[in-house]
Amino acid sequence: MLKALVLSLTFITTLTTLSSAQDSATIALVSRKAITDMAAQIKQYPQEKVYIHSDKPYYAVGERIWFRAHMVHSAIHIPYTLSRYVYVELVNADNRVEVRKKLYPLGGMYFGQMDLSPDLSEGWYSLRAYTSLLRNVGEPYFFRRPVYIGNNLREQKKVTPSSRRNPDDYQVTFHPEGGKLLAGLTNRIAVRATTEDGLETDISGRLVDETNREVAIIAPTTDGLGLVSFVPQAGKRYTALCENKEGKQHTFPLPAVTSTGFALTASQSDTAIHVNLTQTASTQTPDTLMLMVHQRGVPVYHTYLAPGQQSLTVPKGGLSDGVLQLVLYNRSAEVLSERQLFILGLDKVTVEVTTDKPNYRRRDKVKVSIRLVDHKGKAIPGDFSLSVTDDADVTHEQEDETIKSRLLLQSEFNQTISKPGRFLNKDNNQGNQQLDLLMMALPWERYNVSGVLKGTFEEATTYPLERGSAISGRVLRFPSKRPLPGTNVSLFIQRLMYIDAKVTDQEGRFYFDGFELPDSTKALLQADKGMGNFTDLMIDPDSFPPVVANQPIPASTIVEEAMNRFMKKSKEKYAQENGLITINLAEVEVVARKQEEEKLRQLRLDRGAVYFSPSRTFTTNQIEQAATLIDLLITVAGVTLDQSGTGILIRNKTPLIYVDGIKYPMEELSHILPMEVELMDVLKDPTDLASLGSEGGDGAVCIYLKRGEAAKVKDELGNHQAMIMPLGYCVPEYFPQPDYLKPEERMNGIPDLRSTIYWNPAVVCNEEGEASVEFFMADNFGTCTLILEGVTPSGKPFRYQGKITVRP
Repeated sequence: MLKALVLSLTFITTLTTLSSAQDSATIALVSRKAITDMAAQIKQYPQEKVYIHSDKPYYAVGERIWFRAHMVHSAIHIPYTLSRYVYVELVNADNRVEVRKKLYPLGGMYFGQMDLSPDLSEGWYSLRAYTSLLRNVGEPYFFRRPVYIGNNLREQKKVTPSSRRNPDDYQVTFHPEGGKLLAGLTNRIAVRATTEDGLETDISGRLVDETNREVAIIAPTTDGLGLVSFVPQAGKRYTALCENKEGKQHTFPLPAVTSTGFALTASQSDTAIHVNLTQTASTQTPDTLMLMVHQRGVPVYHTYLAPGQQSLTVPKGGLSDGVLQLVLYNRSAEVLSERQLFILGLDKVTVEVTTDKPNYRRRDKVKVSIRLVDHKGKAIPGDFSLSVTDDADVTHEQEDETIKSRLLLQSEFNQTISKPGRFLNKDNNQGNQQLDLLMMALPWERYNVSGVLKGTFEEATTYPLERGSAISGRVLRFPSKRPLPGTNVSLFIQRLMYIDAKVTDQEGRFYFDGFELPDSTKALLQADKGMGNFTDLMIDPDSFPPVVANQPIPASTIVEEAMNRFMKKSKEKYAQENGLITINLAEVEVVARKQEEEKLRQLRLDRGAVYFSPSRTFTTNQIEQAATLIDLLITVAGVTLDQSGTGILIRNKTPLIYVDGIKYPMEELSHILPMEVELMDVLKDPTDLASLGSEGGDGAVCIYLKRGEAAKVKDELGNHQAMIMPLGYCVPEYFPQPDYLKPEERMNGIPDLRSTIYWNPAVVCNEEGEASVEFFMADNFGTCTLILEGVTPSGKPFRYQGKITVRP
């Protein structure tokens, strides 16, 4: 697909009068190599993008989050199922994963649901989504969006982040157009101001040189973006004196002034991009320079600039909406200047939505017909997800993130863009100017273009592409931990009636694949015992990326009045579906907490512990939800992975590992299964570490294994056996719907308190681009919001938002 796309692109290499035919051939060869290398990089290392469409922007405990993961190829945006699984997580304010779901494609679509436990604390959370392959690009390119979860089922304090940076502090960065601050020329410089948590903030200020002489005024920024122009002088250093709205002042350095060099400047009209080349007075251009234009890594245009040529025009024909990068380089494949632009308004997908009535009454049946057509009126046989929510309970803000703002804008960069939807209004001139400043300020780094032009390609070597479920591990001799090659290992999955057998390799490793595991499925593995019971069967635990980056929380994400109404109704709905609500009063919670603390204290005493107040404790419920002990430990402040990734460090030093009071090597953390552990303590305080002697000064992890009834499953299995329950795929459920055509349901007297009126993650159009859905309204009157989102088979994201009226 990619090869056909690149070959069909209308890239242009116009070679006019050069010094010789040989020179013309050389430049043509350099140009073609750049184009083929960029295409080869994408083919060798394909990347993905994920966007989550959920039924509404905020929830209450006891509810269910309904969602669809739209996954596309990062370069050409076609719907993509290269990875078998998409992982969706609910992350709390302290960056701990509360719920994790694993989606697999049904009909090429990924969707599922996530239940919100009544035990969740009220506060800000975030939805995070990624694939194994996407982990190679890094966490900044994962999908992540804040979501507020209310809890009025019990008295509690709202959960707040325990370790956030100061949101009132800020930093300012300066980005010359074309990438360099050129001496003796008027430079346009984009200004970007953000808080330490990543949100845009506004500042003003002035530029001064090293003598404190003012050279330019920084006008107040708008949504954290601004523009300043001045003529820097060679040998000078420049500093910005900035002040935010609260009067807090900071100084920030500007980039160093360059005496020689080039810079691309660009503007655009409806039909073309106008490119200019600027250079310092001391810069010589004896050679021809090349200009490559690529969109998301795909070359779309190529030409050259002869010595002395300072401008050219790039036609927009054949381009699509999204980020475009201009790359100026020489025949030695050295990148001299880069400039990003954002193309908007070329992709025209029309979503026609009609209802069978102009308005409805409460509990009426609604039929919605949808048709997708392109700019020529031709039908598009695509698919999409669709939600209908009650406006009395759910408010959608105009600048909320959408599938278009995520795929076209935010997913292209590794820095957070607050409310990217505000930039995607082509008719908003101020928004277009702000978007261009953003393009000057953010570097495009999904692929290393400089490296590719030099012939150095990136590869996905750390995290493999997932094509299906797998269970792997090692068989070791006990207690020496030496591998046992040639050992038979069998796998039995009773729920699937699946049986398989493997033989370990020279490293004692085995690997099972070729099956699909639904969630909550147990698997039994058994290795040959050999002579005596001296065989250890070690299972590789599931690996999940830690949550490192804090999620910025926009101050105006939700409308307070609507949230209050929503929370009141959600409480009534929970009682309606689950019976009477038991309120856990604060006093009762205190007593229960003290009882739990006393139980843990006694367990430590029984196991011979000599400390009293660990820095962090993990109990059975927390431990059993983790994939590995290491996954839990790295959520503790000051605890990080070691260089091998199979152990931990506490404040950059190697801690002691104790299991039931016996010291073990660090490798034991990978060998112990979470289901075997009853309690785990992390010790960092010098007072508690003193009891461990001089060796304990670098911290310690104390693990207490289950005993008696708690360890019954473990005791029933030998060391050569293992019962595991890896994360399986989420089995999608249908969104529940009443049937008010039945008189007994329509007149049942039970209030219909739905805030999400309808959800369908997989609406599929026929060959005529047509689809229809049917549902019943609830008991509110007023308006409901219908939102549908999808991506066409040719890679064009689309969205529709409209209203349905319910009259009294």
